[in-house]
Parts: sequence; structure tokens; C-alpha cells
Amino acid sequence: MAGRKPELDIVLIGGGGHAKVVSEAIFLEGTYSVRGFLDRNKSSGDILCAFGEHQVECLGSDEDESLLELATSAVICIGDNLTRRKIHQKLSKSHPHISYPTILHPTAVVSAGTQIGRGTVVLAGVVINMCAEVGDFCVINTSSSIDHDSLIRDYSFIGPGATICGNVKIGNESFVGAGSVVLQGMEVGEKTLIGAATLIIRSVGAFQVIFGVPGRVQRSRSSSERYI
Repeated sequence: MAGRKPELDIVLIGGGGHAKVVSEAIFLEGTYSVRGFLDRNKSSGDILCAFGEHQVECLGSDEDESLLELATSAVICIGDNLTRRKIHQKLSKSHPHISYPTILHPTAVVSAGTQIGRGTVVLAGVVINMCAEVGDFCVINTSSSIDHDSLIRDYSFIGPGATICGNVKIGNESFVGAGSVVLQGMEVGEKTLIGAATLIIRSVGAFQVIFGVPGRVQRSRSSSERYI
């Protein structure tokens, strides 16, 4: 990557810890340069992180219409599925000119036979195998794996170190916690939360909260409930 000049600027929506990880993935991959981040809870000029002489600083609030008008490409750096979806839906109406590239950390191993949607972030050490499909605006977090023929639908979150075995289907806006395992052929309904270190040995429905080894339904959850 030495000497390679980034081709396009990108703006990060959100300025928390997840944005730091995403900004590093962008920096290391080298296609984009990070112009800065927008966050209503930070002050203009606040520094998120630095890579050598390059600092990622706050440009202003994500509610500032003038700044959003200037953004041509963005990544929504919000870990919570519900919030990430709402921000995208709002921006798609108010600022339809903004594009959302797929971000792949250079250490991720992604099969050529895999489809990954726009706005999705695939972080360090991830493995995605043949004929898997990952939807739009997903977070595939550090050192997780998605095996062959699995489907991860839009706005979902696969936590650090989680294992999605072959032929698994994860519904829209579902959350698989760190270190969890979903065995081959299982289906997880939409907007379901699977807690950390949970083992899924049978398919589970939508709007559930599941913990344990093996995983058991603890309660139902509402469509407006935050994940993290």
C-alpha cells in the first residue's frame, strides 16, 4: 500500500469507539481517505484518532444540514442496529445524493463468491466463505466468521469472534453477540438478539432475546428496543 494515494474522501457518521475501528479499516485499505466525522455529542475539532500525521477530527454535528450536503460518501459508524437503520432511513430521504461504500479491512478473508451489500463494514480477521451473502448496513465484527451459503440480512450485527456456520439465515436487524455460535442450517428471525457466548442449536423466531448454552429464549423484545 506504500505510495498509494486515496481516491475518494469519506465522512463518518458517529464518533464513538466503533468509528475508531472503522476509520482504521478505511485507512489501511487505502481506497478512501477519511475527511472527518459528524457527531452531535462532540465539538468541532475534537480528535477521534490519528494515523501518523493524519488525524480524524470532528467536522460538526450529524444534524448540520450544510455539512451533510457536502458529504458525498459516508459510513454510518453506529453499532446499535436500530439506530443505524434509523439514521440511514433519515439520510436516504433528506440527502439521497450520499453513497455508502462497503468497507473491507485488508486482513479480512472474503471469498470471491460472496456478495456484500452497501454500507456494510467487515472488520479485521473476518472470514466469509463461498456463496455467503451479507446485506446492506451490516457490521461484521472483528475475527467473526460466516461460512458457506449463509445469509445475513440488512442492518444485522455479527459480534467479535462469533461463528456463523454453513447454510444459516439471520433475519433483518438481528444481533449475534461476541463469541456466539450458530450451528449449520439454523434460522434466526428478524430483530432477534443473541447474547454473548450463546450456542444456537435450533432455529429461533423473530423479536426474541436468547442467552445460554444451549440458547434459550429469555423474553420477547419490541421493534423499538435498542440492542446495545
